[in-house]
Amino acid sequence: MPWPILCRDLLLAALPAIAACSGLHDEMTQYAALGPRYEARTWLATNANPYPLASNRFESATAGAAFVDSLYALGADTVYVMNVQEDSAWVAREGGPYADALLIRLPDTPESRQSLFARGAREARAEGFEPEADHDQRYLYLWWD
Repeated sequence: MPWPILCRDLLLAALPAIAACSGLHDEMTQYAALGPRYEARTWLATNANPYPLASNRFESATAGAAFVDSLYALGADTVYVMNVQEDSAWVAREGGPYADALLIRLPDTPESRQSLFARGAREARAEGFEPEADHDQRYLYLWWD
């Protein structure tokens, strides 16, 4: 087989893997731009703010923690808090940092993914947003306005 054809065939065979890596990198870069993220259970357990998570959705830290626990029960690999307000003025005024978003690292199992996307869809619709569809992404982002 001539060299240019062999190179073309190898490149064509590798394109799906390259595209998958590129998509994951883009997804990770997108969320990294939103600032630091912290594992949600730990962050909530150590936060002195009485309303640390999306106070327009969760009436207390306990309610926010129960929601995070429900995501883990549905099969989330990891749940992170995002959009964290943690500057010293905010912390002094509120008693601790505040976040209004969660980032769910999705599992590979189809049943768990389906359950997490269904939960995400309910939250999105309640906020007036279009639910995100499962297109084999690694993360699901929830934000409360």
